Amino acid sequence: MDPQEQISQIYVETRDDVFRYLLAMGVPPAAAQDLAQESFLRLYEKLAEGEPVREPRAWLFRVAHNLGLNARARERTFEPFDESVHAALPERDAGVEAGLIGRERMARVERAVASLSPQQKQVLELRAGGLRYREIAATLDWALPWRSQLLKNWRLEAIVRARSRFPLDVAGSENLLGLGFDDAPRPDRVAGVPLWIANGNAPGGRRLNPAAFTLPSARVQGNLGRGAIRGFGFGQADLALQREFTLAEASRMEVSLGAYSALNRPAFGDPVGYLNSPFFGVSSTALNSMLGMGTPYSGLAPALQAGGARCLQIAARVRF
Repeated sequence: MDPQEQISQIYVETRDDVFRYLLAMGVPPAAAQDLAQESFLRLYEKLAEGEPVREPRAWLFRVAHNLGLNARARERTFEPFDESVHAALPERDAGVEAGLIGRERMARVERAVASLSPQQKQVLELRAGGLRYREIAATLDWALPWRSQLLKNWRLEAIVRARSRFPLDVAGSENLLGLGFDDAPRPDRVAGVPLWIANGNAPGGRRLNPAAFTLPSARVQGNLGRGAIRGFGFGQADLALQREFTLAEASRMEVSLGAYSALNRPAFGDPVGYLNSPFFGVSSTALNSMLGMGTPYSGLAPALQAGGARCLQIAARVRF
């Protein structure tokens, strides 16, 4: 949307609200019309120059507020709000208001408004114009309490990853030379013997049962298939808490606090699958080390893999 279309839309939606607000400040009607036009003209010039205006309504009311203060200072007078001028303005939804608000209730509202201080009336007018409390504070140059600014507008993002149990191979022995093409003997599965046995000292609380496997007597492969056993599953939640702070009208700072493996649940790699190993059936490494060691052809370093211990990251980025 180009500046002319944008300012036209804002003008149609906001002109009466700006005019009402200037009247409520005690600016005479003729001067209020001039100041309202001046406010929209300044907004148009700013948009035409390509300068970003994050909240055009708040910016517009702030300019009108300052112009109204300058006009009152020049006149050295403060005229009371003219109800007849307000009544002459077109109502936003006169039919609904006439149906919902009776004369008696409206009279009570007017008496309550009359008892407010000038600042309270300004806040009420701005709120009736559709401005949020933060925009009202910016229009009147009021500083919000630091706690309310610090605790609002945070954004929480989450990535949840889950995998089923990894397939596991069991072999008779490990090739000492580490040759990938050298076959390792597969054992036979002993029927009726449980694959897993509970062990409170083992990672994950269980280990493979050595009695569930036996090597064939002849030099043939056993009946245990490839990937026939399932190891440990995996689940992890990564959380990030982010917020953007306004440093100046065109400068922003984004602060982010990330927690990888936020719940810090242990994730273990596959148990050792070689029957001749003293560690057979027990997981000897964390999952992130199993997935990669950072060396060539082995994947990312463990610190960058899923399945490790909790890792916290704090980042700040300034845009201007």
